[in-house]
Amino acid sequence: MRKILLSTAVVALLAIAGPAWAIQPYLQNLCQDPKFTCIKVHKGETWESLFADPELKGIVMRLNRVNIQPRTGQLIVVPNDMVNVKLIDLAPFEPQIQPPGQKTIIFNPAVHAWAAYSQIGQLVKWGPASGGRDYCPD
Repeated sequence: MRKILLSTAVVALLAIAGPAWAIQPYLQNLCQDPKFTCIKVHKGETWESLFADPELKGIVMRLNRVNIQPRTGQLIVVPNDMVNVKLIDLAPFEPQIQPPGQKTIIFNPAVHAWAAYSQIGQLVKWGPASGGRDYCPD
């Protein structure tokens, strides 16, 4: 897995979702995961009509790496366990890494996400991100 280590100063710059076409391979992989179900958006459906609970809506939007209304025909990845789901549990990162000794941000363009780790290597937060079309693959 390709990762880029960044300083904590760039966290705010990473918290934006990328274009829908760039995220499709990632979402298709999640559709194959038994922990998730993929649903197709029907005409007139919005995030609010699909998920009345604002916290759940936010979790599903982050999981799908979007911050705009869904469009008709779009596939949306939804956790099967909607009752006990927590955003931190859906992170595409390890919950614990080798203790880095300082707060660390990891950006992984392959999963369109960033992760924030504590000094002791515990995952404390993650979110959607985009590396842009011209990021350096090495």
